[in-house]
Amino acid sequence: ALTLSACDIVKYTSTHQPLAKYYRFSHNTSQREPSVPDTTFIYVLEQDHVRTYQSGNIEKLYGYTFLKFSSNGLAFYSSTTEEKPNSSNIYTNSGQYCFYKVVGNEIRLEFYDYHLKRFTIAYLNVYPDKLIMYKDKLRVWWGGQSKYNNAYIKSDIAYTRQLQFPE
Repeated sequence: ALTLSACDIVKYTSTHQPLAKYYRFSHNTSQREPSVPDTTFIYVLEQDHVRTYQSGNIEKLYGYTFLKFSSNGLAFYSSTTEEKPNSSNIYTNSGQYCFYKVVGNEIRLEFYDYHLKRFTIAYLNVYPDKLIMYKDKLRVWWGGQSKYNNAYIKSDIAYTRQLQFPE
């Protein structure tokens, strides 16, 4: 499948993830400062979700999303699930691999928005026990911006497998 992103045609891996070369942050994957962010544990967001469908049906759920970082600029951004993350289900949750960079005390996470078919940069402030996602912005020059106050709390769940971008 091909999709236009800005002026580029985006090609996908066999797992329907955009190829790594389309991520701007993938071009600099040298070792990161090991303490920002913590690369041993996951960061978990818990929040209420309300989905409204075209049919008029409304679905309410309590959902969990987690972030896992590696020391080489690769991250995993899980899909929202109703099941609380634990040491066994974190390896089977769906989601996407993405790239990040650290600028001062801020993490910039580049991920692909499948609904908009555009790359997005999320901005997270780093604290000792959490990450606060406070905005995201489309990567294109005309891109929109959203504001948040999402707290990804550092959990005690260790993610022991090495992250590897899918081929």
